[in-house]
Amino acid sequence: LILTANDSINFYGTVNLDTRGSSGTSALQLVLNTPALFGHGGANDVGTGSAGTLVWNGAYGASGPSWSSVIVEGNPGAPIAGGPGTGHGTLNLVADRIVLGYQDGLSGMPALSMNRLALGFATVNLTAAQRIETNDRGTISVYESQAVFGKPGTGGALNITTPLLTGKGGSNVGFVAGGAIKLAAPQGWTVPAKRPDVPMGGEIAFTGSTVNLDTLVALPSGRLKLTARDGDVTLGDRAKIDMAGMASKFFDETRYSWGGDVELESASGNVLMAKGAVIDLSAHYNHAGLLKVIAVNAAVAL
Repeated sequence: LILTANDSINFYGTVNLDTRGSSGTSALQLVLNTPALFGHGGANDVGTGSAGTLVWNGAYGASGPSWSSVIVEGNPGAPIAGGPGTGHGTLNLVADRIVLGYQDGLSGMPALSMNRLALGFATVNLTAAQRIETNDRGTISVYESQAVFGKPGTGGALNITTPLLTGKGGSNVGFVAGGAIKLAAPQGWTVPAKRPDVPMGGEIAFTGSTVNLDTLVALPSGRLKLTARDGDVTLGDRAKIDMAGMASKFFDETRYSWGGDVELESASGNVLMAKGAVIDLSAHYNHAGLLKVIAVNAAVAL
């Protein structure tokens, strides 16, 4: 199921779009081809989209013949005063697998930058039972309000709940929220003993008032950046940041990649790492990665 809108998909009041049916499971992909999701509801209103696989790619569509189509990116439309984009409710995107980028079977265009905006929501929740993955380039911004169109807004908490966050090789996605960003694993989850099968070379960044990470992020030979503008960057007891290099087989040879990089930065708060948290920058037969920690006006506790 593909929903395409050039400017935005708007949620009025409380809405529930669920493609999973009564069984709660579905192989159907729900694809949101739009650069913006706008809310128009009160504090108690909840807009929910649920699917087996949910894709938000920021694309307007494709042009040209099917065998050589070209992706066309969209740009968020300007919110109307008192209309969509001025709400204060909650947005829930729920799936077994959430893809922030191109849907299965569609090749991306590296030169395109998919800049997506969720506006008019006090809270945005991305909840995936299996994984959340990025596979394009661009930004995902979450704001409750935006005084000037096209400029950073204010408010808007981003909660990401998943047992695994990863990115495709060559992807580079930045998450920005006016409020706090929290990445957590589902209740009862423990760090798996076996390393997940994920591609290498993805880059992901998070910027919020505070950033709290307490789940598995796997970006082998990639890059992860966590930035808090006003408070702390915190790694919880269940946080595992896996940036270690990988072994890849090419016919009868095995090649080893380098360790990825992690940057933790707080402009005015602390950078804190719980006892159970792990950051793995190691590599076999190659260079280990770089850990950069900055706390301008406070303390670092690793």
